Amino acid sequence: MSKIRLGFVSNSSSSSFCLYGICLGENEMHEFVKNNFQDNPELLEALEKYDDEPWEFGQVLEQQGIPGVQIIPYIDCEIYYVGKEFKNIKDNETGKEFKESVEKIISEKFPGKKCSTMDVEIHD
Repeated sequence: MSKIRLGFVSNSSSSSFCLYGICLGENEMHEFVKNNFQDNPELLEALEKYDDEPWEFGQVLEQQGIPGVQIIPYIDCEIYYVGKEFKNIKDNETGKEFKESVEKIISEKFPGKKCSTMDVEIHD
C-alpha cells in the first residue's frame, strides 16, 4: 500500500536567519545611498544602472556595504535588512555588547532608527 500526500507540496527551498538591526524600504535605502555614498561612483552607478534589476543593485550594495553590519536585500529589494546576524556574535562578546555594537553603527548611519530582533525567512 502506498501513501499519498494530500497537502501542499513544494520543490522550493527556504532559509532563515535572525538579525539584530533595522528594516528599510526601497526608497529609504536609495535616498541613503544618494546622500551618503557620493565618494563611491560604483555604487551610485549601480543604483541607476540596475533600476529594473534590483537584485543586481542589492548585490553591489551588500559588497560595498557599511563597515560592521550586513545589508541584506529582500523581496526583489523592496526591503533591506541592515544589521548583524546573531550567528556573528564573537565567543568573548556578550549579547549586550553585540547589540550595542550594532546600535552604534545604526545610530550613526540612520539617526532616529531603533534596532530590533528580526526573524527573516527567505523562500527560493
